[in-house]
Amino acid sequence: MTKKKFRESFRKNNKNKHPAYVVGEKDDSYNYVGITHSETTNSKRNKKLSKNPNPDDKRTAYVLPELQQDKKNVFGRRYKNWTFDKKDKKLIDSIKNQKK
Repeated sequence: MTKKKFRESFRKNNKNKHPAYVVGEKDDSYNYVGITHSETTNSKRNKKLSKNPNPDDKRTAYVLPELQQDKKNVFGRRYKNWTFDKKDKKLIDSIKNQKK
């Protein structure tokens, strides 16, 4: 039996009701970058994106400045047609490369 290859994807985080960009997996958990409309989360300033990854939402979007981790069963459906702007990919890569 072959193991499925992991692919980064936008998914719904059912625990906090926010979208997330899942960037890695470890056993029964996913590492992810949280996405929100808020400038701050838990007294930390979020990083502003140049363009909202949701093509149907024109509001300003932000990402949490630190890599997050949660159990796989917390995540729901994938979001189709969501993508980061080229300008935002460096920011996402810098967050993604943090140790978790």
